[in-house]
Amino acid sequence: MQQLRLTTSSDPVASGALAGTFADMSHYDMLLTPAEGDVYVTKPNGQPLLVVLRKAITGAMYQATYAAVAPLARSTPHGNRGNAAGEIREHETVEALKSNMSTRMLGSRSKVRFRPIKKDGRVSSTNYSKIVASFVAGYVDRSPRFPYCRQTVYTNQHPARLVKLLPCLTHLTALFATHLPQRHAAQAAQCALTHPDFVIPQTVFTTLTINRNWATAFHTDAGDLPEGFGVMLCLRAGSYEGGYYVMPQYQIAVDLHAGDVILSDVHEYHGNTAIDGDVKRYERITMVCYFRAKMVQCGSMQEELTSVKQRKSQIRHGR
Repeated sequence: MQQLRLTTSSDPVASGALAGTFADMSHYDMLLTPAEGDVYVTKPNGQPLLVVLRKAITGAMYQATYAAVAPLARSTPHGNRGNAAGEIREHETVEALKSNMSTRMLGSRSKVRFRPIKKDGRVSSTNYSKIVASFVAGYVDRSPRFPYCRQTVYTNQHPARLVKLLPCLTHLTALFATHLPQRHAAQAAQCALTHPDFVIPQTVFTTLTINRNWATAFHTDAGDLPEGFGVMLCLRAGSYEGGYYVMPQYQIAVDLHAGDVILSDVHEYHGNTAIDGDVKRYERITMVCYFRAKMVQCGSMQEELTSVKQRKSQIRHGR
């Protein structure tokens, strides 16, 4: 494996200013292609930034993984990706932002989020971002809107698909352990403290984010374990150009092909260049595997369900 230690980086504040904007050629001066093979990239301080593993998932495992994630990746748009979804332009309407709100007006907007006006005329308290082809599988922790740990809708409705992903996910865990043993150990330690109801079996992951034909804007991955790492698999078919994974602070990009895996410090800003091709003739799916830091606070699945039932009962009785 090629070892690459970067010698310079830009001001992190400048990288943060790029949040919600899209990558282009000005954001990198080094592009890692399949010709370089596997590459281990470190920051100027010696800490790992990227590990690029070419054709790490192939054959029957690759085909089974593709078959498990592609059907829903083709039909599940979401509107809660924040900076990754990109900036909201002044001319954009609700129809362009979120199709199931096509009859509603904008109540307020920020750089990457908006609040629609509800039927009663009030501005919604819920923030949305632009709708994108992305969904979450596995498990997620509590939030103001959902004050309990839970399975995602995908996992609840299609448990067999997650089972079919397990061979791939366990292999990705092994690759993680081999190439970044300290980061893997930190993540495994948190998994051991988390109720097994909320950890994907035989892995160090709680959650998967799956994106289709989507060039993400610059963002960092909020909620991931700071001591851990993101593990991403690329699935692709047909022909297209671009879609490079770019880390602007370090002026580096990666051209990912079918079966390639990258281990990435997702707490650094990252995004993709535009994907250039006939959308009817290509498909690019990425599966990002990670551990959500607050999952250690979850009880068992039954305890979480009991808690939410008690909360709903208290609300009904005005307590």
